[in-house]
Amino acid sequence: VLYVGDHIFSDVIVSKKQHRWRNLLVIRELADEVDIQKSERYAELLKHLHNLNFVFRETYRNLDSTATELTDISPLRKHMKKTVKELSKCYNGTFGSLFRSGSKNSFFAMQVMRYADMYTAD
Repeated sequence: VLYVGDHIFSDVIVSKKQHRWRNLLVIRELADEVDIQKSERYAELLKHLHNLNFVFRETYRNLDSTATELTDISPLRKHMKKTVKELSKCYNGTFGSLFRSGSKNSFFAMQVMRYADMYTAD
């Protein structure tokens, strides 16, 4: 049986849960996203964001409830926001990435990972 649909909830999730159908999602935008993620610019920005996240974690690493002074991380947060914005500009100028939301997976990406048996581009 080949069923063609265009809505992730009604066409994929419901058919998988109620009818136990296996599925293959064809996501046209996937090829563009992969090309972007292979670019040098994207790799540099992503590495920079990971480094900023590491600095953020290290700042709070040894703090506990007895700490009296907190480090001001507002410049670090501002820099992280700027880097995330630059990463988003690599994708669609209006919507950003289909699979990323800032430095985390988008809701769509989480649904694809959870409900798609396989997925591919055209």
